[in-house]
Amino acid sequence: MKIAKYLMMLAAAVGIAAACQKEEKVVFDPSVVVAPVLDPIADMVVTEDNMNDKVKFTWTAADFGLDVVVNYTLWTSYADNAEVAVVKSITATETEVALATLNGIFFNDMKIPAGEAKTVKFRLSASLADSEVFYSEAVETNFTAKEAEKTFPPSIYGVVGTLNGWAAPDVNMGDAGDGMYVAKNVVFDQGENWFKIRANEEWNDKENYGLEAKQAITVDAGFPLTVGGGSQDIGVADGTYDVWFDKTNMMVYAMTPGKHPKDAGQGEVVVPVDPATLDWYIVGQFNGWATADAKYKLTPDEDGKWFVLKGFVADGQGFKFHAAGDDNWAVNRGAEGEAEPAVAPVGEAFTLVANGKNISLSAGTYDVYVSSAFDKVMFMAEGEAPAKYGEWIFVPGNHQGWSPATAPALRSENKDGVYTGFVNFNGEFKFTHVRDWAGEYNSDHFDTYADGFVKGSAGGNITGPAGYYYVTANVPEKKLEAVQVVWGVVGTAAGSWDVDQDMTWDDAKKCWTLTADLVAGEWKFRANDGWDINLGGALEDLTMGGGNIALAEAGTYYIELYTERTDTEKFYCTVTKK
Repeated sequence: MKIAKYLMMLAAAVGIAAACQKEEKVVFDPSVVVAPVLDPIADMVVTEDNMNDKVKFTWTAADFGLDVVVNYTLWTSYADNAEVAVVKSITATETEVALATLNGIFFNDMKIPAGEAKTVKFRLSASLADSEVFYSEAVETNFTAKEAEKTFPPSIYGVVGTLNGWAAPDVNMGDAGDGMYVAKNVVFDQGENWFKIRANEEWNDKENYGLEAKQAITVDAGFPLTVGGGSQDIGVADGTYDVWFDKTNMMVYAMTPGKHPKDAGQGEVVVPVDPATLDWYIVGQFNGWATADAKYKLTPDEDGKWFVLKGFVADGQGFKFHAAGDDNWAVNRGAEGEAEPAVAPVGEAFTLVANGKNISLSAGTYDVYVSSAFDKVMFMAEGEAPAKYGEWIFVPGNHQGWSPATAPALRSENKDGVYTGFVNFNGEFKFTHVRDWAGEYNSDHFDTYADGFVKGSAGGNITGPAGYYYVTANVPEKKLEAVQVVWGVVGTAAGSWDVDQDMTWDDAKKCWTLTADLVAGEWKFRANDGWDINLGGALEDLTMGGGNIALAEAGTYYIELYTERTDTEKFYCTVTKK
């Protein structure tokens, strides 16, 4: 059957120009396109015994007049119901569908009465990439549905909580398609019911889903989820619910059994409280877990960086940090991990998490410093204080997609606020205290800039010329310095201690590279043909001004130098003999 429609297609969509440097356009005549022809379909009767049998659908291929891959979708409809895609992205001329799947569509979704033969329709659509769709004629057949609970194939996601002792086996969530997962008829009957959603029955922060703040959710309403170890428990009243997880928009639903989230309302969003606005206390066995004990209240320091309690007497028993006026313990901080109590070190940063485990300290007297974000604590010997500046800052920006988690690192070895490191700039940037957006140094923190570096367009951004730089961020003196760098290899192994073999920046690998003929001897890396900036020492842990590197055997070598410290705290290189 010929269908007259107007259609123009790019050759890139069908792969014809893949081997050419210049893309060519291909034009086909839509008037000669032949739509697919779906073969006749036998009547289907669903029974208890054949639910898992599969029905084969076959058809004659569509003809676009080109040697191309055609994408097909099998559609079905009943009466006035909207047409449903049964199987998508088919490139063959046949597909199989389980009767249970069709029964779910017709009985559960389209409400065909069970036990009655009803006329249903199937048809195919055919298209190329980005093209208009061409449809086959519809084929009618009779379908006799069976009354059955709609089932979904198992997924990696499950419900874990008080209902199963917070341990596997989790209540599996079936894959309902389109990024949605559901656990049907989940019974909550413990008075206080709390749960979360996780993957593979294990606690992995990348697949650990809860709420921003611990709370009970209402039935038949959607609530926004967050992911990570800091996500909070989800509560429900006693009852039986279908628990839905919509990963496409990060929502959770406790639905009346049989109801779909498309019929849900919007739950009231609880805005997380800024920890720095709360009154915090140390609470533990030493005071009978009494909350809001004035003797153990932490107070913010003058620059707002720390909450402090001096002269805290620890007795080796467990304690936590607790927000005042919250006797139900919904807002508290403890240690991460499973150990309880978790023994904290003295003089080192110790991570805090919401609803974490109890902490213990060796008996003694300490000055306690908790970060304003309440994500870390330092227990200092009495009279001592944490260094004013951390050891590391990070440089997210346009050069790497504004992601602190993967940003180049600058180090202040003496924790004096003078940070150094290497960055390949390409537009605006700023500095963060940690590998997220909890605290930053931006254009407001600097008065003096290197040549070409200035305040950015907005939000405290800084901008500078594109290029690879050795950066010095001097926070105490509010000075930002930057020297553009080209690395080279120099030494007897490279032919001379006076003339460098220049390296080339590989933007895909984010490293400097060189293929060189070397002889047995010693060598180092240095920048800009001078000794102000140089690296040496062990290949896996290079240091500024480090020792010479020995090469035992002459040959052709491929060298990669990694200095941005995006995935490690070290400068390092690889040396491969070709």
